Amino acid sequence: MDLLIKNANVFGKLTNIYCKDGVIEEYDPRTVCENILDVNGSKVFPGLIDIHTHGCGGADVMDGKSSYISKILKSHGTTSFCPTTMTMPKASIEKICDEIPDTKDGAHFLGYNIEGPFVSREKCGAQNPEYLIDPDENWFNSLKNTAIAVLAPELENSEEFIKRCKAKVSIGHTNASYEQALKAIKCGADSLTHTFNAMPEPHHRNKSVIDAALDENIYVQLICDGFHNSKTYVRFLFGAFGSGRVILISDSLAATGYEDGIYNFGNQQITVKDRKAYLDNGSIAGSTSFLIDCVKKAIEFGVSEYDAFTSATKTPADYLGIKKGRIEPGFDADFIVTDNDYNILKVITKEQLI
Repeated sequence: MDLLIKNANVFGKLTNIYCKDGVIEEYDPRTVCENILDVNGSKVFPGLIDIHTHGCGGADVMDGKSSYISKILKSHGTTSFCPTTMTMPKASIEKICDEIPDTKDGAHFLGYNIEGPFVSREKCGAQNPEYLIDPDENWFNSLKNTAIAVLAPELENSEEFIKRCKAKVSIGHTNASYEQALKAIKCGADSLTHTFNAMPEPHHRNKSVIDAALDENIYVQLICDGFHNSKTYVRFLFGAFGSGRVILISDSLAATGYEDGIYNFGNQQITVKDRKAYLDNGSIAGSTSFLIDCVKKAIEFGVSEYDAFTSATKTPADYLGIKKGRIEPGFDADFIVTDNDYNILKVITKEQLI
């Protein structure tokens, strides 16, 4: 199937976009096409890519609800995602990874983000400490359909795990020193999970995990919901790393798009009040924002439209090495159409055009 999107406002430039069989072919206003979508000057962006989401709409990844979650995500502009697991018994994680979600009418499945069980007890946050274990590359590599492994590099066997892991390795939920983080990066870890959260705080004199990331120019994932990180630190991260290295993530929970209340998260009870989620001990437990909300918040904080959307599209696609996240010939035809306030008007995915 072919599609011509007419009068698309792509970062301030009015253009036409021709797609065929789910791939962007060219910009050419002369193209003759049976299927035409005239967006009348509305903003058109690549579909959003969320590499860290635990759920939404009352559903959690660990309950085997990723197919349902994908449909909710698509309606909010996320066209590709990594369903993210929790620190739970090995058998529970294995069961989830055996499942390939049915995403025909939803966001495209990119593989699971395995958050835990290889994380720090001191910085476990909402991860259940009962199920924490040291890195085990043989077990992890036996899991199916994985894309990312979250790891605290101070744990025993971390270096060997990073070198042999079949997935991307992201440093997170860690109490590592600068030296331990740097060594992990040298071994192949190339991103931080929800930067600033569940890791040592940066200090102007004593180097930390964040300094190691900056020194080596790796990717840094950021929850920009207006709650997990202040405006100042959001702007700092974009200024220090640039949109080519900052990856916006939602870290969304089942409560996202749903009412306040009591939820189960990794066999632990969390309370959501005023759209903020906490464990009983007061620890923050993920966000209740969709990725488009994080993009809007970044723009509200003073990040440019281009940088905010790049960090939710092109940069996560580059990180995973996939042909998505750009409105350029040869890339997948995933789009969102918005008004001037970035409210979703229409979502188009590659799968719809095949």
